[in-house]
Amino acid sequence: MDVGVIEAYPYASPPSSILGQLVDAQAAGKPFDVALQAWQDDFQFNWPGDENADPDSYPSAASLRNMAYLSLNHGARNMGYYGYIESHVLPANDWLWMNVNLLNNELMRLAPVWSSTDSPTRTLSSVDNNNLDVGIKQYNGKTYVTVVNKSGAAETGTLTFSGSSIGSVKEVVGQRAVSTGPTSFSDSWSAYGVNIYELE
Repeated sequence: MDVGVIEAYPYASPPSSILGQLVDAQAAGKPFDVALQAWQDDFQFNWPGDENADPDSYPSAASLRNMAYLSLNHGARNMGYYGYIESHVLPANDWLWMNVNLLNNELMRLAPVWSSTDSPTRTLSSVDNNNLDVGIKQYNGKTYVTVVNKSGAAETGTLTFSGSSIGSVKEVVGQRAVSTGPTSFSDSWSAYGVNIYELE
């Protein structure tokens, strides 16, 4: 078999419900891709914004971003979006297409980081909050740490690293300086929030 397809419809569940399949795919040691998918709960074209819609069947902007970065943290090689008709034709879905494009633009800007094969100079020793999923990449002499909050509530936490000492930490998207020590940094995350950090 050249390509295997596993279908999952987690949108009535927390975004982290995709983790089981991601972990299994990673453990198989084969390259894998993830397609984030739009779908109708009842296949009768009922969507959020329609009077008969089920809002739990469709991913919010935060959930969409959460699933994308969980996929990257767990080794997805490529990422796609499946749902052209759903996001272009059906009513009340302009907001979804905007969310998809915003996420796509963000991921494209970060593509050099995610495609880097540089060996990390730091490794994660511990994180004191089990709701935080962490990925590490090395690019252009800097360490990039992606932290995904799997929880539907705001969370705080401290990440501790081994390897080279930490001089400074900056949250990439907002260009915000983060409080740090020689081997750790602490921050807070919104519900299903994702922060990408640049460590020097």
